[in-house]
Amino acid sequence: MPRVTDEQIFEAGIEAFGHHGYHSVSMDQIAAAAGITKPTVYARFVDKSALLDASLARERELLLAHLFTTYEHAKNRPLTEQITTDVDALFAYAIARPHGFRLLFGDHASQQVIGVRREMLDRLEGRIAELVLRFAESPRARQRGVRVTTSGSRLLASLIVSASVRGASEADPQDEERATALARATGTFVLSALYRVDLDGLR
Repeated sequence: MPRVTDEQIFEAGIEAFGHHGYHSVSMDQIAAAAGITKPTVYARFVDKSALLDASLARERELLLAHLFTTYEHAKNRPLTEQITTDVDALFAYAIARPHGFRLLFGDHASQQVIGVRREMLDRLEGRIAELVLRFAESPRARQRGVRVTTSGSRLLASLIVSASVRGASEADPQDEERATALARATGTFVLSALYRVDLDGLR
């Protein structure tokens, strides 16, 4: 009999939790989706809550690794390109791992999910806020007399991240053309926010 891996259980749990929510899923359903017995699941995870915690931790690390690897590769590009690259990276992850993305950012959110989500959003907003502050120091922004405080950059970053997550949540892996159009529209929105919003008013 093939050896059961935590990966099988994680993937089954991530899909079930993401689609139906923590309270609507049973360990029987997860075991069946993984092609194993319920006692086998309990041999690895003491209860459903423990499985959710482990699944969230795994998906969190996968997303952060994907995003921050992208950030590192884009760090020497122009600032506006870095920002649109960040948006594209979020969309790419949502398309590659739709169940995991839905678990982290979907509507079926338990308190455990909400806590991890808030941490993820804080990390993403921090990244974008840094780029906003750097943008405010760019020659083009200085010519416009743009000034922005740390709190102002964080507010704008929160709006940008919210729009990006919402857009990525709508991306359908089965409809690549629409997903690409959504990513492009979101990137255009983000750049418009940088160039058109009154950053000076966010002081």
